[in-house]
Amino acid sequence: MVAFADGNRDVTLGLLAPLEFGAVYQVELAGTIADAAGNPIVDAAGQAITTLVHSFTIGDFAITRPADGERVLENTGIVLEAGARDGFGLADVVIEVNGQALPAVTTAPYQTVYTVPSISVTDSLEITAIARDAGAVELARASVTVTVVPWLTATPRLLGVPLGGNRTFSLQLSTPLASDLTVQLSTAATDIIALPASEIVVPAGATEVQVPLGGLAEGAG
Repeated sequence: MVAFADGNRDVTLGLLAPLEFGAVYQVELAGTIADAAGNPIVDAAGQAITTLVHSFTIGDFAITRPADGERVLENTGIVLEAGARDGFGLADVVIEVNGQALPAVTTAPYQTVYTVPSISVTDSLEITAIARDAGAVELARASVTVTVVPWLTATPRLLGVPLGGNRTFSLQLSTPLASDLTVQLSTAATDIIALPASEIVVPAGATEVQVPLGGLAEGAG
């Protein structure tokens, strides 16, 4: 639908359907174009303008947080956020996690806080954001997948290792895993602290492993 106003100075274009996100559109007005007095409109060279063409792009709709492939800690809160640049007719965004819809978000930034379940429940999250118009009609959707990882903590806190002796600390997982977890340790004070010669492995089904450290020389490690 095209409507003219103010002596044909203003043109309003009415759309029969929402425009698609991420698409390029072109509007072309052809025919006899004249000013309010009926004189042809001319360009800088004095040539009559018979066609006006205007191109524009509708911004992409995407999930901005978290990033695809990101790792998220189990049992922690993360921000789920989606957005669009110049989104046409965007009324709300519904975010789904592993197929379960969360309450619609109606204002920008379109975000909500989600508590990551235990890795024993799921080891990944498929997050889908759905952009809708005022009639709840889907305009666009975007998806990312993130990996759920367990907590790994070290206790107790060691303030030092006896010279020529050793101390032991514990690596603990918040949830047992179905496969072995390999942990690589490193230190900048290789002349002071002796690390285990081989990689540390938390066996499948276990939640704790002991790690020995040796004292090689005096100093701040």
